[in-house]
Amino acid sequence: IFSRFFSPIFFMPVLCLFSVGVVLRLSLWLLNADVFLEQGLGFDHARYSFSTVQEAVHLNSFEVPPYSSRAVSWPPLWIGLFLWTSWPHNCFSLDLSRWVGRVLFLAADMGTALCLESCTQYVRVPSRWKNLIPALFLLNPLTAAGCAALARPVLFQFFAASSLVLALKGRAGAGATMVACGCYFDLTWFAVAIPIALVLVQSQAKEPRTFWESPWVITVRFSVALILSLMALGWASVLLLGGHWKPLLRLYARSMGFTDTMPNWGMSWYFFSLIFDEFRGFWVLVFGGLYMSLVLPLLCRLRRIPSSGGLMVAVVVSLWQLGSDHPTLPFAAFCALLLIVTDAEAVQAARGGLVLFLTAGLTMVLGPVYFYAWMLYGTGNVNFFYFVTLVFNVVQGFFSSRGCGLPVEALAAGC
Repeated sequence: IFSRFFSPIFFMPVLCLFSVGVVLRLSLWLLNADVFLEQGLGFDHARYSFSTVQEAVHLNSFEVPPYSSRAVSWPPLWIGLFLWTSWPHNCFSLDLSRWVGRVLFLAADMGTALCLESCTQYVRVPSRWKNLIPALFLLNPLTAAGCAALARPVLFQFFAASSLVLALKGRAGAGATMVACGCYFDLTWFAVAIPIALVLVQSQAKEPRTFWESPWVITVRFSVALILSLMALGWASVLLLGGHWKPLLRLYARSMGFTDTMPNWGMSWYFFSLIFDEFRGFWVLVFGGLYMSLVLPLLCRLRRIPSSGGLMVAVVVSLWQLGSDHPTLPFAAFCALLLIVTDAEAVQAARGGLVLFLTAGLTMVLGPVYFYAWMLYGTGNVNFFYFVTLVFNVVQGFFSSRGCGLPVEALAAGC
């Protein structure tokens, strides 16, 4: 659809695309759209909104420990980037801290687009799609709204895209560092390390191989770099917290415990607020490990397919989105685009794409209608909104399975 009807826009030079993307996001901020989108459905989550960062900096300016408030769910080093906005003492500026956040999120969004554009040089993408890929990210209303809302998934988009392009270039240390940064924000991001290691191994699949290019050596180098990066981030966080490590552990335990049951586009809030009253620890383990338990079977099946590491990265990132307790619409759009980048041929050949696209669009319209009818006017029911989110997540699952299903079928036919 885009290549047929919007070719003058989506095939403009890359520099013009980036300029239009920056102008689009700055326009939303000048209209103060971020304040509205933070409270909107599907663009951000109350626990991880940028307002909680401002609250933490404000508390720190009065020498109150930021993590004394349960509302603060951002890691210490990220909050540390904004501590200077409260200088001199007790002179915290809301406007300055928000503009600093806007600059950082804009840089992360542009970095994501640049990494996606770089990925097209290493994967099999049709030549006419070279500029289409960054255009679909920069000019997508959902991804632009996610950046404007200062939503945390914008950072995960950058971590996923940058670690993928670094792995395609064979840079194990830098790729491991970006994966570690994602794990620092959310420990469940560790599942992405497995497909990134596969991409590194496949990027060095040339004959003859030297000792340092052998698969086991590459895997060990990547693992050591990942562990050292995580240790460095943890050590720096403890230093910033004044030598106290318990606030960091409580932060991760709270983020992985499905304690926030505010309605969103995921499915866990419904079960943990209405169904799972007993044996909560067991259900936390099931929901936290269900999607991540699929990573190893995917590795066993896809590792035999040449250049399948990028496809596995896209599928695992989609699974991470599905299993998250705070999924967002912008990150769902990014997962779909990442799947197109990593295996464009499979996505083109997959059937039912138009049906999935229309179904996802319909649920994105009905979701807010049922949500506000239930929450504001009392004319709806919780089950109406939940069923819409259930269909939306099923569509995401179908799209990911169709993308990786064709290579697996081709492998089975070849065997």
